[in-house]
Amino acid sequence: MKKINLLGTNNHILVLLLSIFSLIMVSCKDEDDVSGFNLGGAVVNTTDIGVVGATVSLWRSGDNTAHFSATTDAEGNYRMTNILTGDYELRITAEGYEAYSSSISITGDYMERSDTISGTASISGQIINSQTGQGVSGAEVTFSADGDTTRVEADLVVVTDELGFYIIDGAPVGVFIQVVRNEGFFPQVIENVGVTEGENELNPVTAVEGVGEGELRIVLTWGLTPYDLDSHLTGPLSGGRFHCYYSSERPVSTVNLDVDDTYSFGPETITINEFTTGTYRYSVHNYSNWSQNGSAGIASSPAMVQVYGSSGLITSFSPPAITPGNTWRVFEIEVVERSIEIVPIDVYVTASTSDDVNSFRLEGKPIFQNLNIF
Repeated sequence: MKKINLLGTNNHILVLLLSIFSLIMVSCKDEDDVSGFNLGGAVVNTTDIGVVGATVSLWRSGDNTAHFSATTDAEGNYRMTNILTGDYELRITAEGYEAYSSSISITGDYMERSDTISGTASISGQIINSQTGQGVSGAEVTFSADGDTTRVEADLVVVTDELGFYIIDGAPVGVFIQVVRNEGFFPQVIENVGVTEGENELNPVTAVEGVGEGELRIVLTWGLTPYDLDSHLTGPLSGGRFHCYYSSERPVSTVNLDVDDTYSFGPETITINEFTTGTYRYSVHNYSNWSQNGSAGIASSPAMVQVYGSSGLITSFSPPAITPGNTWRVFEIEVVERSIEIVPIDVYVTASTSDDVNSFRLEGKPIFQNLNIF
């Protein structure tokens, strides 16, 4: 009598039944019900910087709510898990940017993508060399919305061309801190830079070259108007005072007017290489308006005087409120041997000429009081 191996038969039958059951389940199971897939990627802006805090979501056609969503991290990255296979609309929203959408299909694990979102603004400007008045090529210009001035946290990054110009298309709207960096120059920080929809042509930014030990550099910048503000520096000289200005750019070997700008914005730069005991006086004259109302043009402009030493920015001055006069006497430098003290003055006075140091005096005051404007 032939023996039958029931155990072996049963095993074969069991395997066959399981296989048939699996095929039935797969064939009956809708493809959209398969889960467990992952999606990740990055959201960047038009300067290829990750967008922080953007909302990324997946939507099915006709649905009122997103099936899956995530928020980008500090680098603009995100990740979603356990996503059902199928077709979706990927939507991205971020403050200051236009809404973005793209059709995608989830078909396998793992999907990685990068999406670029755009704002409705463009930003343009130029970086100027404090020592030449020409554009600075290769300068890095960053914009940060969260108040951080580091390169790592910047929201927008661009590099100037050979003439010092830059442009960012598709920038977000908002209020930013602008920072300019370039090797051999001090970093420049401009706060509260408002960017609105459309074209935003920013005022030129002056990049200030490094200063040697024991030297001071005085940099004047302003706006579109007045078209011509002039820097004047006087200082001690045997038998009188020297006068550094547009008609006497190097009155002594230790002082030089590096740049004289006559067509708005500046810079006007004076460098002092070495000091002599005595009083140095720095003033800004409104060459565009010699009347008593000249101070109004200075006060209403974004004029700024910055003083730099070897370690960077020492102090800065903005114009005081309007009083009669055409010249802003900004500060004095008191030098006693190796001691140097910057003394704020911040008053408006009236100049009658720009070439005679002894003619500059307070209106109505006798000249013998030695109230020289420069």
